[in-house]
Amino acid sequence: MPEGEWKSDPRLAALGQRTVLPAQSKPTSPSGEPETEGIEYKAWRIEHGVAEGDTEMPSGHGIPLEYNLDGLNAISFTKGCYVGQELIARSHFRGVVRKRLMPVQLGGDGEVGKVGDSILAAGMRKRPAGTLQALHKGRGLACLNLQAASQAAQGQQELELGEGGPTVTPWRPTWWPTDWGEEQPAS
Repeated sequence: MPEGEWKSDPRLAALGQRTVLPAQSKPTSPSGEPETEGIEYKAWRIEHGVAEGDTEMPSGHGIPLEYNLDGLNAISFTKGCYVGQELIARSHFRGVVRKRLMPVQLGGDGEVGKVGDSILAAGMRKRPAGTLQALHKGRGLACLNLQAASQAAQGQQELELGEGGPTVTPWRPTWWPTDWGEEQPAS
C-alpha cells in the first residue's frame, strides 16, 4: 500500500480504514479530520471482539479458529500447504471449536484483574472457563469455553475472574456467523 493511502480494514468493515505512515507523522483521516487516539481504537476493537498482536493472541496457545481468525479473512480453506493446515481445516469442517475469543464486561470497577488471569465458572465446584486476553476500562477480550459463555449469557451460571474476583459477562459480537457458538455439542 502506498504511504498515506487509506484502505478498508480487511478483517472487519466496522474497524474502519487503515494506512501505513512514517512513525513521526501526524495521521489524519481520509476526510482530513484528526485521527482518534490508539486507546479509542483499542476500545473499539474490544467492543467488536477483535484481538490484535501476540499479547492478545499468544503464539502457541490455542488454534487460529479460537481467536476468530476464520471470520476475519485470515485463514484460507481453499489454499493448502501451510503449517497446521490439516488441523485447522478438520476443526473448521467438522464444526468443532470449543473455545472462542469473546468481548467481556467485568463487574465492579473492572480493572481488578490482569491479562492472563483465569476465568472460572462459579458454582459448587469452580471450573476453568477461559482466560482474559485483553483488558481496557472494564471491558476485555477473553478466550472462553463456548458452553460456559452461552450459559453465562443466558443467566444460567456466573463467570468470575479468578477466585472470588469480579463477574465476567460475555457477549456475542454482531459480526459472528449465526452458527458460531453452536460448535460445541451439549454434554
